[in-house]
Amino acid sequence: MLGIDPNDLGERGEILFHLAITELDGRSHSRFRPRFMGEKWPAVDFVVELRDVAGLTPFFFVQVKATTNRYTAKKKRLIVRADEQDITGLASYPAPVYIAGVDIETETVYLVSATGKTNRLASLSTEFPLNATNRNILWQEVKEYWQQVNRYAGTVVPQSHFVDNKWR
Repeated sequence: MLGIDPNDLGERGEILFHLAITELDGRSHSRFRPRFMGEKWPAVDFVVELRDVAGLTPFFFVQVKATTNRYTAKKKRLIVRADEQDITGLASYPAPVYIAGVDIETETVYLVSATGKTNRLASLSTEFPLNATNRNILWQEVKEYWQQVNRYAGTVVPQSHFVDNKWR
């Protein structure tokens, strides 16, 4: 994969994220409806709606970072980069926000919360692969966020399950 065009790398990462988030997990349809935002939204690659939530249309934002750089030697963190401006832009949205790190070679997608973050990102936790278990947790987390915001008129910011405690 050496010498891959950065645009091709990013596009492939976006496709892999789309595939990972829309897995059926034994259902007749995906619980998520992702929409690619294109080049016009510099901090956001996808807005993702939750399906199957009565009375609400919960959603969250995702920035996708794809890499072929693999992992850090010591802690097995995915090497991806996002500068302060990207992170601050993403975290400024009044909604749940996440970074999806994509290992292009293994086609593995990892997810971490960017809510409240303002510093740059050099590597991403691999603790939260976007698998069936974590898709279920994500769906529940986003649903509960919007139920609480709706209930308390936007004054509550629940904690995320996908916290990268070694964000750097």
